[in-house]
Amino acid sequence: MRSRRPSARDRGDYPIGAVITRLIGKREVVIASAGNRVKTSGSSIKHVELETLKYVSSGYGRYLPDFVLYSTHEPCAMCAGACVWSKIGAVVFGVSQEDITAYGKKHGTEEFK
Repeated sequence: MRSRRPSARDRGDYPIGAVITRLIGKREVVIASAGNRVKTSGSSIKHVELETLKYVSSGYGRYLPDFVLYSTHEPCAMCAGACVWSKIGAVVFGVSQEDITAYGKKHGTEEFK
């Protein structure tokens, strides 16, 4: 039985995750997955998109045209830039930055606004 890794939220981080898949023929194979570590690492650049791109690039090379990045929410400008420079094939996200901001203003705590 495989143990479940603690999620970003379980670790006390922002609840954001990402998965990178590789297109192999007509299939997508999961290559990497991770949860955000900004708060627990103490680094403002430990965004999950950057961390997964860095990991996949270390094994598959600088350019990733056959890969897809899935993220919980719209990548920030820094992460979007990394996606452009890596030439990743596609980016798919669940929630826009605009919707996250609106939700935070209405329902967020002081820490998460």
